[in-house]
Amino acid sequence: MKELKVVVVLRMKIPSLPPSLRCLANLQTLSLSDCNLSHTDLSVIGGLMNLEILSFTGSKIKKLPREISNLTRLKLLDLLRCTKTRIPQGVLASLSKLEELYLGKSFTRWDVVEEGKDLPTNACIIELASLPNLVALDIKVPKIECWVWPRDVVLVGKIRAFDISLGCIYGYEVPCQCFLPSTNQLVLQSLDISRGVMEIRELNMLLKVNTELHLVNCLDCLINTSNDQLEKEAFCALEILYL
Repeated sequence: MKELKVVVVLRMKIPSLPPSLRCLANLQTLSLSDCNLSHTDLSVIGGLMNLEILSFTGSKIKKLPREISNLTRLKLLDLLRCTKTRIPQGVLASLSKLEELYLGKSFTRWDVVEEGKDLPTNACIIELASLPNLVALDIKVPKIECWVWPRDVVLVGKIRAFDISLGCIYGYEVPCQCFLPSTNQLVLQSLDISRGVMEIRELNMLLKVNTELHLVNCLDCLINTSNDQLEKEAFCALEILYL
């Protein structure tokens, strides 16, 4: 079994992962889908140094262990349809080879780095900017004020496929596109421009390249936005609009 490269586990309650899992030195893909991992110590996964694809789709998982940051060859991390989970600060930034990140609504408690305050405990948006190979992204950011998404953090230049929701994400459902979404989808919900939202460069960049736009309780936000805040290239790639 030392030559095993792919392990897929479906719909199981896993009380613990065996330490011998580390012996699968050539394992490249590990998928634990629709499993109950709420009381499982997942730290042993951090010993799979050749892992490239790690998926927890639809599983119950409380926290991504810090040991995941050891997976320096990881290219795809999938937490779609998981229960609300926690990603410690620094884990995502450590995955320097990461190309595809799918979080959806499974992780929404993005933290913020502020001068003079304690170090954040959860993952921060700024960590994504440090991933040089990231090309596909699915995230939801319920609080889009400038102190959560820093004004100058821009991801669009390198990302080719995205499904991004900004603002309140509750009460409005968009079908999950799963891996590598076919449209660059942007959902804006209940944005408050009085809190500096339109000063975020990333939002203006997203409005230039997204092909599918959902505006939920924020049409007035864009209509009333002054010309110097909304760039003239906005909506130039738009193909589908939901109001």
